[in-house]
Parts: sequence; structure tokens; C-alpha cells
Amino acid sequence: MSSHTLTTRGAAGNVPPADDDTPGPLLKRQFEVVSVEKVDTPGGAQGGDWHRYVMASGPAQIMGYHRGTSEEVADYAASCAENFNLRNATGKSSRVSAAKKAK
Repeated sequence: MSSHTLTTRGAAGNVPPADDDTPGPLLKRQFEVVSVEKVDTPGGAQGGDWHRYVMASGPAQIMGYHRGTSEEVADYAASCAENFNLRNATGKSSRVSAAKKAK
């Protein structure tokens, strides 16, 4: 298996737009995608074209696996990082909670 690594460093401009609920200046560290690497299919998973991505915010790191091209996985990881940053800034999720629908 060849190992293809896409390494990116997010720009400081990845800050969500400020609104009344966003305490922008209080957000000091943001998650950014630091690497996307092609890997063998994770145990228990099906199909091919798997990648491992790493997001970091200071010393905190999040690693995950996603299926797709390196560009698709990089986009997915960037979206995850943006959502983490938004929740960190506002305390709110950009997605509707499934638990609320289950009531």
C-alpha cells in the first residue's frame, strides 16, 4: 500500500462569522486539519479508499477515519473542525439534535 499524506494548516481566517451569540475574541485556539493520510480499511469497515484525518487545537488532537478521496476527506475534516469551532464559540451545534426529535 502506498501512503499518500495531505498535510494542511488552517488559516487564522477560519473563525466563524460573528453574530450576537458569538463571543469571537474569547476563542483563542481553533481546531484545524493538520493531516489526511490514506490507510488500509479499518477493522470491521467495508470498502476501500479510507483515510485517517487529524485535527488539532493546541495540544488537543482528534483523529478519525473517513472514506473517500483525499480531497473529500480533507473537506469533511475541515467541516468537522469548523463545527467544533462554532460550538466552542457559541455553545451551539450547527446540526439539529436527534434527541429533540425523539421526544
